[in-house]
Amino acid sequence: MLAQRDANGTQVLQRLAAPWRDNALAQAATLAQRSRAERANVVGEWLVTVRSPVPPSFRLLHRDWIEAALAHAPAATRAALAGGVATPATTWLARRFCAQFPALPPLLDDTVPLHAPAQVAALRYERLIGLLTAVGAAAVVQALGAAAVAAADAAKLGGNRMVLAAALKRSPASTWPRGLQRRLLEWVSQAQRSTGGLASATMLPAVGAQVVARVAGVVPMQLGYRLPQSLGQPLLHLSPVADEANADNMPWAIVTAAAAC
Repeated sequence: MLAQRDANGTQVLQRLAAPWRDNALAQAATLAQRSRAERANVVGEWLVTVRSPVPPSFRLLHRDWIEAALAHAPAATRAALAGGVATPATTWLARRFCAQFPALPPLLDDTVPLHAPAQVAALRYERLIGLLTAVGAAAVVQALGAAAVAAADAAKLGGNRMVLAAALKRSPASTWPRGLQRRLLEWVSQAQRSTGGLASATMLPAVGAQVVARVAGVVPMQLGYRLPQSLGQPLLHLSPVADEANADNMPWAIVTAAAAC
């Protein structure tokens, strides 16, 4: 809005910190290309978002995190989040509560194909879990070996049998970075211990979350807050793998192949 109304607005935006500056300048450039009526509609949508007690991305947080935080929140904050008539005081309380969580990208429509790491945290929850499960299965096959997974007793695989079978079919075409094998085995072993083994419903998503947050370019904290606390907590303080010679990120084709399943 500033860039549209003030000749020096763009210069002012240049003084913002990098993430906000780049986003603001991109939004201003896009807005400038629209008609006056379109600009009015967009600005109206922005005002609704700014005045809303709860930011849109708050609804993408997994309920585990919200419920845990609400357990320690004052009654006035809980009332403000419950809705009703918004006042400056209730809006401030609600926004103060929401500020403890990271901003999340807008929800991605199911019809939009996955083509960039930034989209992962924007997936609908069921689609996100499906993706992490498929990536986790591919990582298990790579870490333990296709022969070992194929020979495993069906009872030890439980409900993960079908998704692991699909990963076995894709494994010859999957190209993982050299030098990542030790990391994959470490993540698979950790997930087996924490979830109860390959038959656990959370085993494959746990491995998939580690993989995409460590080496696929997904922001760990955003992903962590989209998942139940049991899966998301280990991601909150992760850093991408940077010390592996060939870990300049897992080929995105492996993730998109998993997304297509």
